[in-house]
Amino acid sequence: MIKLRISDNGLNLLKQWEGCTKINKKHVIYDDKTGQPVPAHQKLPLGATIGYGHLIKNGEFFRDGLSEIQATELLRRD
Repeated sequence: MIKLRISDNGLNLLKQWEGCTKINKKHVIYDDKTGQPVPAHQKLPLGATIGYGHLIKNGEFFRDGLSEIQATELLRRD
């Protein structure tokens, strides 16, 4: 299996293209269709996303949000 690695420049370009939703400098869950934050008490919509385009999967918990470092690492893993 070949593992590819993206350069920092490539990662920054991808961040710009994907965009994100932040509140008080923290990445929050948002509806990918609208880009609007999902309130903590609301059920996650289909397409709930966090960070730079990470589609939230069953069993993942991000209600506390992500720091910039965490969001970047999540993008690298994706």
